[in-house]
Amino acid sequence: PILTSRNLSYDNWVHSTGHADLFQLPDGRSYMVCLGIRAEEGEPGMRRSNMGRETYLLPVTWEREPMEWHSLGPEGKRLWPVCAPETGRVERWQPLPFPGATQSLTCNLFHDTFEKEMLDPEWLFRRAPKDGTYTLAPKNLQLNASPEVLAERVACSFMGIRQRQSEFDFSVQMNFKSQNSSVEAGVAIV
Repeated sequence: PILTSRNLSYDNWVHSTGHADLFQLPDGRSYMVCLGIRAEEGEPGMRRSNMGRETYLLPVTWEREPMEWHSLGPEGKRLWPVCAPETGRVERWQPLPFPGATQSLTCNLFHDTFEKEMLDPEWLFRRAPKDGTYTLAPKNLQLNASPEVLAERVACSFMGIRQRQSEFDFSVQMNFKSQNSSVEAGVAIV
């Protein structure tokens, strides 16, 4: 592979890189977009992230091939891509390819008072929600209990929003009244 993080520990900012696409800008510079998992800040050796695999941009340079591979093109013109040539890894902050461009953090600044007739598209479900999973009324969302649980990875009474940063604040206001002691409700990070 031309892109790997096998030589880096899970303490590296981004690990498990792969599934990349190479492209060239009109000025001739080359870049790659790839997938990788962001290590959680302050968690050495963290192998997983609630944010899953994210997309990263890397600069690429081209060097003569490391060995004679005759099938890659005419002799003397075979080149090999070198990803992130300065450090050899995906960094937390990478200079952007366009001068003057800014990079901003995408934060969840989502607030819902349930005053619209339809759910905001920011809301997500585990699988497609079954009929009767929720009821929407002015200033109120009712999430109805179901026998399925989050651990089963099936459609269940779960609604969420996408986590975009490792560190964040959130709040929720809820009323929970159950006539069955085995029914649970609350907040989960999955």
